[in-house]
Amino acid sequence: MNTLRKIGVALLTLLATLAVLSLVSHFYISLQKADAQKQRQISYARESFTPEEIREDITYFQSLIEHVHPREIASFPLGRAQTEFTALTNALDQPLTALAFYQEIAPIGNLLNDEHTMVFPAERDLLSMRKSDIRFFPFDVQFVDEKLYVARNLSDVANIQPGMEVIAINGLAAEELRATMMTYYSGTRGEQKLFYAQQNFREALYLIFGFGDSFTLLIGDPALDEINSYVVSGKTFSQTDPEEFSYEVIATDTILFTYNAFEDENDEFTQFLKDMFATAQQQDIQHLIIDIRSNQGGASAYGDEILAYLLTEPYSQMSHVEVTISEEVKSDFIAYAPAFIRWFPIQYFHPMLKPLWTGEVGETATITFDAVVPGDNALRFTGDVYLLIGPGTMSSASLFAATMQKYDVGALIGGDAGGYATLYGNIVDAYLPNTGLRVWMPTSVIYGNSTGPIVPDHSVTQTVPDLIVQRDTVLEFAQELAHSNFSDPVE
Repeated sequence: MNTLRKIGVALLTLLATLAVLSLVSHFYISLQKADAQKQRQISYARESFTPEEIREDITYFQSLIEHVHPREIASFPLGRAQTEFTALTNALDQPLTALAFYQEIAPIGNLLNDEHTMVFPAERDLLSMRKSDIRFFPFDVQFVDEKLYVARNLSDVANIQPGMEVIAINGLAAEELRATMMTYYSGTRGEQKLFYAQQNFREALYLIFGFGDSFTLLIGDPALDEINSYVVSGKTFSQTDPEEFSYEVIATDTILFTYNAFEDENDEFTQFLKDMFATAQQQDIQHLIIDIRSNQGGASAYGDEILAYLLTEPYSQMSHVEVTISEEVKSDFIAYAPAFIRWFPIQYFHPMLKPLWTGEVGETATITFDAVVPGDNALRFTGDVYLLIGPGTMSSASLFAATMQKYDVGALIGGDAGGYATLYGNIVDAYLPNTGLRVWMPTSVIYGNSTGPIVPDHSVTQTVPDLIVQRDTVLEFAQELAHSNFSDPVE
């Protein structure tokens, strides 16, 4: 009996010790995060930075490219930026604000043409942009054949209608605006960079060109074949992100599943899928349209959740990942473990983390993935599936699209995906030490189900007449394809 009592006391002592260590670890890591944020806030408060401080930030950015970015692969050749880095370093002779430095460095980083190497403005400038009194360009826009058109009018000038061409803003030709903006967004090719310029147009006008409050526009009216000048006041906007996922029954036999991010902030995706596919079963839905045209990725595991409703045979979204080992990678990857257990050397036991801690800095660790075997699923969908893709489809969304295509799950409709399925991914989040500019840097080569561009089975493009009448050409084509047997693409 005494022995059992001693064992019980020992177990309780061990559990108490583990609890204390977990709490200490949790609060220690929380304090570390708070201190790092405080230090960045101190940096953001400064008005300008010396040439030497700017050079230090350039050197650190270059070191991330050299030591953290994975090796170049033949199917995804990188651009080169060393000449531009050197020219910027040599030209520095005056202090720069963080925003002015962002305006110089972001286009250089984007020369790599790697969709996951990105530079963001310092938090101070982003916070300034989000002040309630800042007035932005009061139109949604769309690029068609590299020209700029009004997609939605939010201004007080009713004469400007969707489908009218924006020829110039504040004296700058739309072509010059387009060319400059595209240099500020990363991407595999021009169409993807153009997509980002379109999605972030009003913010780019403010951050890159300093345009705000009011705008002088040259607008071309295609109906009257004339050009008119307008002065419009800016509008305040709150930052509203689209829903990560939603669905609606758009015809008696068709569901539209709009999927804007492979994320699930509120832990609702699993139940969402159950509800959607239960609805499909209850209402005898025969056609499922999945729209990932604006999906810039996230965690590929959410793609697996969807495929569990669509596939019965084993499949893989990726075969393996090659990770360049660095201290930044270790620090970032271990952050995925809950703070309360990070005092325990979990990295030596976790199958994905172990190769990073047992290898040497600079080496490449290879992590392989077994095929996913779908289990029994009473809600499995057996109807036709159509996947809408385009230049805004990237990262995990590209992995998903290539998997759908390889396993012949459904027809891909729209434009070439912005991203590739074999890509540089798994980013680390870093801050340049002086200016506080945020940098995303990929750490891995992810080998998906294809190399190079993901080309749709049916190529469908938007035209200016479509824009004028607010017609979603790609979605309409999918609906027509679902209810007929034709297969000729619409150009």
